[in-house]
Amino acid sequence: MNFVLGINHTVFYVEPEGLEGVRRIARTVAKDIQAVTGQLPEVTDRLPENGQVLRCATLGRSPMADRLLARGVLRGERLRGS
Repeated sequence: MNFVLGINHTVFYVEPEGLEGVRRIARTVAKDIQAVTGQLPEVTDRLPENGQVLRCATLGRSPMADRLLARGVLRGERLRGS
């Protein structure tokens, strides 16, 4: 991701059924990025058709994450906490 260089517009996507805590963390991280780069990433519940997207979710509580795990796009063993 090119946060620091500001080359791409980054969007933090939290699915509409995402937990409020996930949404709150996404907003906090976006503000941290703004503090460092001067650019505030958008936090949205609409999945953009293009651009740089950071998907924010909780494994086991997110339909989106569950679909990505089932398709093999995400490797759950590397993401789950111990």
